[in-house]
Amino acid sequence: MKNIGYWLTEGKSPKLVYLITHKDRETAKKNWKAFGADPKWKAAKTDSVKDGKLVKKVDSKFLTPTDFSKLK
Repeated sequence: MKNIGYWLTEGKSPKLVYLITHKDRETAKKNWKAFGADPKWKAAKTDSVKDGKLVKKVDSKFLTPTDFSKLK
């Protein structure tokens, strides 16, 4: 899993948008499973929701680069 970048949308209710890459979809599944099982992540997640959830919904999309994309 490689982090590409993080952004906040503009407007009344900004949303966090981030882009990461994986070798392929199968690797993505394995990466997310390992990430979710990581003890440091579990502790950070528990700590982040102690005063209520920060995120209402996670929307995940797979993207396919166009022929003219600089990122492939």
